Amino acid sequence: MTGLPIKRKPEWTGCTFGSDRYKLTCCVIGKNIILSKTWGYAELDSTKKYFSLIEKIADEVISEGEKYVLIEDYTNHEYATYGAKSYYINYQKENKRIKGLIFYGASYLFKLIIEAGIGLSGRTEPVIIADDYKSAIQAAIEI
Repeated sequence: MTGLPIKRKPEWTGCTFGSDRYKLTCCVIGKNIILSKTWGYAELDSTKKYFSLIEKIADEVISEGEKYVLIEDYTNHEYATYGAKSYYINYQKENKRIKGLIFYGASYLFKLIIEAGIGLSGRTEPVIIADDYKSAIQAAIEI
């Protein structure tokens, strides 16, 4: 679709973090785009472990000092606890490596939550709600 290389690793695929209600798969697209696809129900513990994995991927694949764009595929993301949502927002507020944040596939309710989080975050980096994978990738390339 874009011609950008896609890097995948087995340890980034089907991560459950000890929960049977949450699953995550990641890949790196191009030099600095991390695509995260989640399934299920996010709790505080799984959200903390999620960010640990994202940072491990960034440290491993993205050049030191380089910022990355994070694309969140929420097509199969069902719910997040209050603790998980709060941690996510606070983590991203302090994340110095993020260049942009893009969501797609979110339900109507989750889009409202994302929009509220954008308003509360105070971040200057772009936060985009895209219609689909194709528009999310295009937006990431343009950031």
